[in-house]
Amino acid sequence: MDASGSGVGDRVALKTGEELRDGARILRAFARDDQRALRVLDPEASGRAALLGIDSYQPDDDYVVSASFRPSTEQVDVLQADGYVSRKDLGGKLDFELGGSAFSIDADHTEAGLQVVFADTTSGVESYRFRFLTVPAPEADGATTIDFNRAYLPPCAFSDHFVCPTPAADNRLSVPVRAGERNAIKA
Repeated sequence: MDASGSGVGDRVALKTGEELRDGARILRAFARDDQRALRVLDPEASGRAALLGIDSYQPDDDYVVSASFRPSTEQVDVLQADGYVSRKDLGGKLDFELGGSAFSIDADHTEAGLQVVFADTTSGVESYRFRFLTVPAPEADGATTIDFNRAYLPPCAFSDHFVCPTPAADNRLSVPVRAGERNAIKA
């Protein structure tokens, strides 16, 4: 079925980002450079069925910090979880203090505010190897608040079929961040 629920013939051409439903499954077109792929999102897949929940840290006000955003026009290389490197515009830097240390991390603009990919000293040990975080859009003067209690697992924590950006060197924090989601719990 197409997006409107109408049936389709034997052949369908999907553009990048377009989806097609096949019963409960969703087929999504994906492209990177000249490589094309079809992602199959299946609620009955063994990896999905094995997911029991998500382990999280208890909320802690110590992980809610004031930050200042500095816009950037710099281009940076982004290493994806599968080893692919892409080049993109950097949204800017978030400057803040956490655990007695000062940090300046990369952030990208999104519809919801700013997007951060980070790792910390718990990563790969007591939490997944990196996590995502959405930060509210900064005020006109650059002021915003980072709430690490809202850190969440990237899609690749649930399936090897997802391609996720990994943290830039500046986004590998030298302190533990015991806040937010930790790991997927699987059977």
